[in-house]
This record gives sequence, structure tokens and C-alpha cells, in this order.
Amino acid sequence: MNPDALIVDKIRESLQKDLIEKYKGKTLAEIAKESGFTVTHTYTSEFIISDKKHKNNNR
Repeated sequence: MNPDALIVDKIRESLQKDLIEKYKGKTLAEIAKESGFTVTHTYTSEFIISDKKHKNNNR
């Protein structure tokens, strides 16, 4: 395998681990808010609203 590809794979794995740890236990709405994500698609907006309702029901 190409050495550059190995480096890219290691960086990707490291970033994935960091993101998983950072967002563990958070809802999609919380992740979107923290990342500055703007919801523009109706389906996505409804999905995030549904996610918030689900979290509130589990409290």
C-alpha cells in the first residue's frame, strides 16, 4: 500500500475517534448546534425536531 495512503488512513482513524468521543451521548440537534450546522432542508429540519422530542421523552 502507498505510504501516503497509510498516513491518510491513520489521520482519518484518529479524527474519527476524536469525534466519537466528543459527541458521545449527544443528540443530532446538539451536534448540529455545536458544529454551527444550518438546517435548510425540510426533511432534515423535521429529523432534528424529532431527535429533540425523542431526547426529551427519554428524560
